[in-house]
Amino acid sequence: MRKLVLALIICTILPIAAFAKIAIIANKDVKTSSVNKAKLLDVYTLDINEFGGSKIKIFDYSSETAVRKDFFDYLGKSIADFKQVWMKKKLTGNGNPPINVGSEDDMLNKVSSTPGAIGYVSSDKVNASVKVLMEIK
Repeated sequence: MRKLVLALIICTILPIAAFAKIAIIANKDVKTSSVNKAKLLDVYTLDINEFGGSKIKIFDYSSETAVRKDFFDYLGKSIADFKQVWMKKKLTGNGNPPINVGSEDDMLNKVSSTPGAIGYVSSDKVNASVKVLMEIK
């Protein structure tokens, strides 16, 4: 009986964790109020480097986290694919890779304190120090 109850609890919790929401966040001075998937892909492939005339600073995580994996899965490319793009852009002088942060709290702190910053966190981590441009469900 205990095993059955435990199995039911696990089956209830796992789908919720697997579909965690991700918030695309920006510094409050970023002039745009929303972003779509195509624009987000352009930002993270370094194909664009400004929103509404303001230079953007891109942030990413330094380690493999669930939110990072889900974010890049949403964009349709692996983390390795993005690293390859970033290295090519850097070597050709066409852009710099995102600035790395260690945690979602670090991401919030850096994005909120860096003019033009954009990043992403789990939706439940968002606070009033940043603005949300998009939510990935």
